Amino acid sequence: MDDFIVDKASWLLDLQIEPPKPGHRESILAMFETMRAFYSENGLLETGVTKHGPLEELEFRMSDFNAEGRAFLMSQAVERWVKQGDRKGAGVAYYSDPKPLEKRLAHFRAAQ
Repeated sequence: MDDFIVDKASWLLDLQIEPPKPGHRESILAMFETMRAFYSENGLLETGVTKHGPLEELEFRMSDFNAEGRAFLMSQAVERWVKQGDRKGAGVAYYSDPKPLEKRLAHFRAAQ
């Protein structure tokens, strides 16, 4: 398996958005904090993989995920969660709530 970066906080934090959106940085950090906890708490990461440290430096590599985690990523459920928030103009409250991801994971697991 080729290893590559799946998602990286600095990619989004470094984007220049015009016009600037209030709370953009805080929303991205909330999103990455939620993903970090969600992946870990739901057993989607390889044993021993922990993601500590500043959120601004957080990145997820394909090799961080176990087989189920990789399959979940490939289902694009996380990408759809992010896009749904973008369409809604959601902020910190949306990206801090893991419930939409938990529902997507439950649906994914039921379909397996």
